[in-house]
Amino acid sequence: MVHSETANSRDRPGHQRGSDLLEDIAPRHDRTTVMTFDHFLYLTNEDSKDTHPENTVTDFTIDLPKPLNLEGTWECALLEVGFSDNFKSDILYICTDVCEESVVCDTSHPVLRSVFNRSGSKKGWSLKTFDKPIYLRLTRADLQRIRVNVRGPRLVPLEIEGVQIACILHLRRVI
Repeated sequence: MVHSETANSRDRPGHQRGSDLLEDIAPRHDRTTVMTFDHFLYLTNEDSKDTHPENTVTDFTIDLPKPLNLEGTWECALLEVGFSDNFKSDILYICTDVCEESVVCDTSHPVLRSVFNRSGSKKGWSLKTFDKPIYLRLTRADLQRIRVNVRGPRLVPLEIEGVQIACILHLRRVI
């Protein structure tokens, strides 16, 4: 049923217009603040090359367009990772400097996800999408840049060239 509001219905006792109802629900301290509980970060190893010329294919720092000041407790998960067609490795560890460390290969390291890359793509991109993301707590609340590095078996740093890597990170507030 579609409800349309008329001048008479607004004047009825007990009736609240939509904007009046929103004012009753919205926090009173600051009506200009927009509460965002999710952030999606689309990152590639080609980003921020001007400010980080030391970036490599498998170890890169991305400057965010504007800082994220996250209040409360937040988590991060890797939703997708894609590799250009000439990337070869059986197992990869996607790491970042913004999440808690996990125990991997007899050590602690901030690993977002392990990726099994058994089928290499002949042309184009090999894309891995995770139906059940693994969320890890963020270690920083003020994000201006994010470092991503990709490691091989036993967390050995990979040194390869001529490849592109792209990933989507999901930041969500824990309520």
